[in-house]
Amino acid sequence: LICIDENNEILGNLYPLKQRNKVELLYYLFMRYNCLTSVGLSLKRDVFEKLYPLPNSMCNYQDMKMHIDILNIGEIKILETQLIRYRRTRDKTNISAHNSITTTRENLETEMLLDTYLKFDNIFLLEQIFHKEVNKTNIKPYQETLPFFLGIMALESDNIYKKYWGYHKIMEFYKNDANAKI
Repeated sequence: LICIDENNEILGNLYPLKQRNKVELLYYLFMRYNCLTSVGLSLKRDVFEKLYPLPNSMCNYQDMKMHIDILNIGEIKILETQLIRYRRTRDKTNISAHNSITTTRENLETEMLLDTYLKFDNIFLLEQIFHKEVNKTNIKPYQETLPFFLGIMALESDNIYKKYWGYHKIMEFYKNDANAKI
């Protein structure tokens, strides 16, 4: 991805995409931030049909949710060759410009975004994604305790909004008397 301005002047490599495997990408997307871009994304038709339509209730995190969903059902390949020129305006008026409005919108969408991980049914994949946290907390994922597990994992994040989500998932899990006895 090569960023350009309104006059087609190259701004530089503002989105350096690191080659990461599926586990590393899912970890980074959960614990940190979006390390992928949708600009120039190509999908196979069968994958596209599983993903679309994207949720109308998300504005800034639609693409990040899509990346998580893609990785839940398949792989992402990042090309080494930069083929796409992406125009950025200097006045930061685009919907994903780094400003206070965008940050607020992202913070408000964080809980909906992390709910995407609740749809994972590959427990082994979750163990791989969160292997450091599993070793640290000694808490493993099981399908019946997935909200609790992901809540604990979110508490390990540096992001306060992810911690809020994690706390809410843990408390929702404990609301059920049977879960409180586990």
